[in-house]
Amino acid sequence: PQVLLHERIMEVPEVFEDELVKQVPRIEYLEVEKPIELPVFQAQQRIQELPTLLEQECLVEVPQVQCIELIREVPKEVVKTVQKLVERPVVKVVEQPVEVPVTTLQEELVEVPVVEEVEIIKQVPVYELQQVEKRVEVPAVELQERIVEVPQTEVAENPVEVPEIEIC
Repeated sequence: PQVLLHERIMEVPEVFEDELVKQVPRIEYLEVEKPIELPVFQAQQRIQELPTLLEQECLVEVPQVQCIELIREVPKEVVKTVQKLVERPVVKVVEQPVEVPVTTLQEELVEVPVVEEVEIIKQVPVYELQQVEKRVEVPAVELQERIVEVPQTEVAENPVEVPEIEIC
Protein backbone atom coordinates (compact mmCIF):
# COMPACT_ATOMS: atom_id res chain seq x y z
CA PRO A 1 0.00 0.00 0.00
CA GLN A 2 1.07 3.44 -0.79
CA VAL A 3 0.13 6.53 1.29
CA LEU A 4 -0.53 9.74 -0.53
CA LEU A 5 0.10 12.96 1.27
CA HIS A 6 -1.80 15.96 0.32
CA GLU A 7 -0.45 19.24 1.62
CA ARG A 8 -2.57 22.30 2.05
CA ILE A 9 -1.70 25.90 2.95
CA MET A 10 -3.40 27.14 6.06
CA GLU A 11 -3.04 30.41 7.97
CA VAL A 12 -2.05 30.13 11.54
CA PRO A 13 -2.35 33.38 13.53
CA GLU A 14 0.71 34.28 15.48
CA VAL A 15 0.44 36.82 18.34
CA PHE A 16 3.20 39.39 18.72
CA GLU A 17 3.25 41.75 21.67
CA ASP A 18 4.47 45.24 20.89
CA GLU A 19 4.56 48.49 22.83
CA LEU A 20 2.81 51.66 21.61
CA VAL A 21 4.05 55.00 22.89
CA LYS A 22 1.52 57.83 22.57
CA GLN A 23 2.56 61.37 23.43
CA VAL A 24 -0.17 63.54 25.01
CA PRO A 25 0.47 67.19 25.89
CA ARG A 26 0.43 67.86 29.61
CA ILE A 27 -1.02 71.15 30.83
CA GLU A 28 1.00 73.04 33.36
CA TYR A 29 -0.56 75.98 35.16
CA LEU A 30 1.65 78.89 36.07
CA GLU A 31 0.27 81.52 38.45
CA VAL A 32 0.95 85.06 37.33
CA GLU A 33 -0.06 87.99 39.51
CA LYS A 34 -1.97 90.62 37.60
CA PRO A 35 -2.94 93.86 39.34
CA ILE A 36 -6.59 94.92 38.81
CA GLU A 37 -7.98 98.27 39.83
CA LEU A 38 -11.21 97.75 41.80
CA PRO A 39 -13.43 100.81 42.26
CA VAL A 40 -14.15 101.71 45.88
CA PHE A 41 -17.68 102.93 46.50
CA GLN A 42 -18.42 105.37 49.31
CA ALA A 43 -22.02 105.99 50.33
CA GLN A 44 -23.25 109.54 50.85
CA GLN A 45 -26.64 110.25 52.34
CA ARG A 46 -28.84 112.45 50.23
CA ILE A 47 -32.38 113.28 51.26
CA GLN A 48 -34.84 113.62 48.42
CA GLU A 49 -38.49 114.31 49.07
CA LEU A 50 -40.86 112.19 46.99
CA PRO A 51 -44.64 112.48 46.81
CA THR A 52 -46.26 109.56 48.66
CA LEU A 53 -49.73 108.25 48.06
CA LEU A 54 -51.66 107.96 51.33
CA GLU A 55 -54.57 105.56 51.21
CA GLN A 56 -57.59 106.20 53.40
CA GLU A 57 -60.08 103.42 53.85
CA CYS A 58 -63.78 104.24 53.58
CA LEU A 59 -66.68 102.01 54.48
CA VAL A 60 -68.66 100.87 51.45
CA GLU A 61 -71.74 98.74 51.73
CA VAL A 62 -71.35 95.60 49.69
CA PRO A 63 -74.51 93.57 49.05
CA GLN A 64 -74.05 90.04 50.29
CA VAL A 65 -76.16 87.18 49.03
CA GLN A 66 -77.60 85.15 51.89
CA CYS A 67 -79.43 81.92 51.22
CA ILE A 68 -82.53 81.44 53.40
CA GLU A 69 -84.66 78.35 53.17
CA LEU A 70 -88.31 79.21 52.56
CA ILE A 71 -90.96 76.66 53.49
CA ARG A 72 -94.29 77.45 51.90
CA GLU A 73 -97.26 75.43 53.09
CA VAL A 74 -99.81 74.91 50.36
CA PRO A 75 -103.12 73.19 51.11
CA LYS A 76 -103.49 69.82 49.45
CA GLU A 77 -106.64 69.61 47.44
CA VAL A 78 -108.75 66.55 48.08
CA VAL A 79 -111.73 66.20 45.75
CA LYS A 80 -114.67 64.32 47.23
CA THR A 81 -117.82 63.74 45.23
CA VAL A 82 -121.00 64.44 47.22
CA GLN A 83 -124.45 64.11 45.64
CA LYS A 84 -126.76 67.08 46.09
CA LEU A 85 -130.33 67.19 44.90
CA VAL A 86 -131.31 70.30 42.91
CA GLU A 87 -134.76 71.00 41.56
CA ARG A 88 -134.82 71.43 37.83
CA PRO A 89 -137.76 73.33 36.39
CA VAL A 90 -139.41 71.73 33.38
CA VAL A 91 -140.86 74.19 30.86
CA LYS A 92 -143.92 73.18 28.86
CA VAL A 93 -144.82 75.32 25.88
CA VAL A 94 -148.54 75.99 25.40
CA GLU A 95 -149.66 77.87 22.28
CA GLN A 96 -152.35 80.56 22.64
CA PRO A 97 -153.25 82.42 19.47
CA VAL A 98 -153.95 86.20 19.92
CA GLU A 99 -155.15 88.36 17.03
CA VAL A 100 -153.29 91.67 16.58
CA PRO A 101 -154.27 94.29 13.94
CA VAL A 102 -151.38 95.07 11.54
CA THR A 103 -151.19 98.17 9.32
CA THR A 104 -148.93 97.92 6.27
CA LEU A 105 -147.73 100.93 4.28
CA GLN A 106 -146.47 100.72 0.76
CA GLU A 107 -144.20 103.52 -0.41
CA GLU A 108 -143.61 104.58 -4.00
CA LEU A 109 -140.60 106.50 -5.34
CA VAL A 110 -141.29 109.63 -7.41
CA GLU A 111 -138.47 111.63 -9.04
CA VAL A 112 -138.48 115.39 -8.45
CA PRO A 113 -136.02 117.46 -10.54
CA VAL A 114 -133.93 119.98 -8.51
CA VAL A 115 -131.82 122.64 -10.27
CA GLU A 116 -128.50 123.48 -8.59
CA GLU A 117 -126.20 126.25 -9.74
CA VAL A 118 -122.46 125.61 -9.22
CA GLU A 119 -119.82 128.30 -9.75
CA ILE A 120 -116.32 127.21 -10.81
CA ILE A 121 -113.42 129.55 -9.91
CA LYS A 122 -110.14 128.70 -11.56
CA GLN A 123 -107.02 130.53 -10.36
CA VAL A 124 -104.14 130.91 -12.79
CA PRO A 125 -100.80 132.28 -11.48
CA VAL A 126 -99.41 135.43 -13.11
CA TYR A 127 -95.58 135.48 -13.09
CA GLU A 128 -93.96 138.78 -12.19
CA LEU A 129 -90.16 139.28 -12.37
CA GLN A 130 -88.51 141.64 -9.89
CA GLN A 131 -84.81 142.39 -9.78
CA VAL A 132 -83.29 143.06 -6.35
CA GLU A 133 -79.67 144.07 -5.82
CA LYS A 134 -77.86 142.06 -3.16
CA ARG A 135 -74.36 142.87 -1.93
CA VAL A 136 -72.05 139.92 -1.26
CA GLU A 137 -68.67 140.30 0.42
CA VAL A 138 -65.86 138.49 -1.37
CA PRO A 139 -62.95 137.75 1.01
CA ALA A 140 -59.52 138.85 -0.23
CA VAL A 141 -56.71 136.41 0.64
CA GLU A 142 -53.28 137.83 1.47
CA LEU A 143 -50.33 135.52 2.06
CA GLN A 144 -47.73 136.46 4.66
CA GLU A 145 -44.49 134.53 5.02
CA ARG A 146 -43.55 133.67 8.60
CA ILE A 147 -40.26 132.02 9.60
CA VAL A 148 -40.52 129.46 12.41
CA GLU A 149 -37.36 128.03 13.94
CA VAL A 150 -37.48 124.25 14.32
CA PRO A 151 -34.97 122.57 16.73
CA GLN A 152 -32.68 120.07 15.02
CA THR A 153 -30.87 117.37 17.00
CA GLU A 154 -27.28 116.62 16.08
CA VAL A 155 -25.72 113.37 17.30
CA ALA A 156 -21.97 113.26 17.93
CA GLU A 157 -20.45 109.83 18.54
CA ASN A 158 -17.25 109.44 20.62
CA PRO A 159 -15.46 106.09 20.36
CA VAL A 160 -14.69 104.47 23.75
CA GLU A 161 -11.99 101.84 24.02
CA VAL A 162 -13.26 98.62 25.65
CA PRO A 163 -10.51 96.64 27.47
CA GLU A 164 -10.13 93.03 26.42
CA ILE A 165 -10.28 90.40 29.17
CA GLU A 166 -8.00 87.40 28.93
CA ILE A 167 -9.03 84.14 30.51
CA CYS A 168 -6.05 81.99 31.46
